[in-house]
Amino acid sequence: VEVFDQREKANGICGKLHYELNNGYGYLLQRPKITVKDSLKISAEKIEYYEEFSKITANFDVVTESPDFMITSDFLLYFNLEQKAFFLGNPKFESDFADAKAVEIHLYFENEELSKAELTEDCLVNFATKQGEKRTNWIKSKEMILNFVDGDITLCEASENVTSLYNQEKSKRKTYLQNKVTAQKMKITFINQEVDEIYLKNNIDGVYKFIK
Repeated sequence: VEVFDQREKANGICGKLHYELNNGYGYLLQRPKITVKDSLKISAEKIEYYEEFSKITANFDVVTESPDFMITSDFLLYFNLEQKAFFLGNPKFESDFADAKAVEIHLYFENEELSKAELTEDCLVNFATKQGEKRTNWIKSKEMILNFVDGDITLCEASENVTSLYNQEKSKRKTYLQNKVTAQKMKITFINQEVDEIYLKNNIDGVYKFIK
C-alpha cells in the first residue's frame, strides 16, 4: 500500500493501512515506512497520524533517519508544524562525528534541517576530536544541549553532575594527554567538526589541559 499526504508533505508504504476520514486519524502496519518533507525517514512496527495536531507517532523498533543523523528508539512523537520530534524508550543518536543516548532525546528543526538536540537524564555523548577520528572522548551529565548548523555540531552544553574524559592525541606539537574531570557545567564549541574550545564551571575537580 502506498500513501501520500500533500498537506503534510509526507509519503509512505506499508502492508496495511487504516484511515478514518471523519476523525482525521489513521495508522500504518506491516513494515510501514514514511518520508516527511523529503528529509526525514521513519520506520517502525506501527505508525499513526493525527490530522488535528499535525502529529505522527511511531511505536516499537523505531528508526528515524536523515542525511545527517540516525536515531533508534521505542517511541517517536513528531510534530510537523512545530518541526520537533521527541524520542523515548532507550533512544540512541548517531552521526558521523558523535553518538549520544539519554532517557529522552528531543530534536528541533529549522528549514527541515536539525538545529538543536536536547537530552534529558543519564545523558552520554561520545565524540571525536575531529571528524574521521575515533570517538574516544565522552561527556556524561543529567542534562545536555547540542546545537547544529548545516548538519554539523557547533556546541555541546552539559549541566548537572558532569563527568568528562578527553584524550588529546599526540602530534608534532602536542603530547598525549588524558583529561578526566567533574563539574557542574561544561561547554565545548566545535568548528568544522573539530573541537575548538572547552569551558568548565562550578565545583571543578580534576585536571583538563587542551591545546589547539
